[in-house]
Amino acid sequence: MAEKILYITSSKLEKMMNNERWHLIKAFKKAGHYVVDVEKDNMHGFDLPKLVKSFKKPIGLIIFEEIIWAKKLKFRIDFKNAHKVKIPKAMFISDFWIYTYKYKRILPKNDIRVLLTCHEGAYAYIGKHFGKWVDRIIWVPLTIDSSHFKFPKQKKKYDFFLSGAMTFFTPFRGRVIELIKKHRSDKYRIYHLGHPGHWKKGENKGVRGIDYYKLLAQSYFCLSTTGINNISARKYWEISAAGSTLLGNETGLPEHFLIKDNLVHIHDQMSDKEILKEIDKAYKNRKKWSKKAEEAQKQVLKFISTDYTVQRLEEQLPILKLPLAQPSRLLRRLRERVGGFIYFKIFRR
Repeated sequence: MAEKILYITSSKLEKMMNNERWHLIKAFKKAGHYVVDVEKDNMHGFDLPKLVKSFKKPIGLIIFEEIIWAKKLKFRIDFKNAHKVKIPKAMFISDFWIYTYKYKRILPKNDIRVLLTCHEGAYAYIGKHFGKWVDRIIWVPLTIDSSHFKFPKQKKKYDFFLSGAMTFFTPFRGRVIELIKKHRSDKYRIYHLGHPGHWKKGENKGVRGIDYYKLLAQSYFCLSTTGINNISARKYWEISAAGSTLLGNETGLPEHFLIKDNLVHIHDQMSDKEILKEIDKAYKNRKKWSKKAEEAQKQVLKFISTDYTVQRLEEQLPILKLPLAQPSRLLRRLRERVGGFIYFKIFRR
């Protein structure tokens, strides 16, 4: 009998402005896996062994929702007797540098030995702070629901689409936005969608979901940059999925292998003059870039989709049961390609 994945989360994620995680959860349901809503199903303090036994089919992996969403959306992930469940247990960790102290408490308490991270740049941090408890890391991309991009092909209304603002987490993005607005607003058709936290009441109402994706599709180039700790963003995939070209930098890690050929590369070590020169050059070759965007779109819609991600996680189930190598004195890491995912083991000290 095929084993199933048990995903423990809260439907509060559905209310988030960017609710792609909820769409991933729906993909788990569609594939026949089990999803437990801790609040709707009244699971606070519930006995985990009893919960596992309540399902008809065997469970091969338990995934707990990540702490950052539990903290921000005010729901709890707390179960009794988690150590008695001898099934691989995992937890998502996206903004890996936030709430480190909480992860250090919840990982050993629930015997969670697998972390699912959206960022390859997280490996060193996770190894340093959580290597005492975690055996494995699995890279799970910031997925997109490909059904959201099935709208008719859009006419290019804008040359450059800018979104966001200068923040502590995205200093380079803010610099580029201000640079383009100051020096190229009269030359190109520019659409700037500010950070939602800076919107005035009633401003940009409805610019979300499919309407937002259409805006991306209506632009030749869309800005996306890495944040602090060299982290990527879902925007990299959304822009390519919409059939537009990225303007920005990359992490330099394999996670960007699908979009690196659809990227007008600029970086924070360039001067303002050099950045503007690359922008002007890209605009002159916009038709050429549009063809590259069409190719990238096909790849991203297939390999970064929620459905494909669930399939790849299903392939991990037998691998997670394999024994680890003998402990070594140094923390060593072994990376393997498994079904398109980057599978990462941490051997204990």
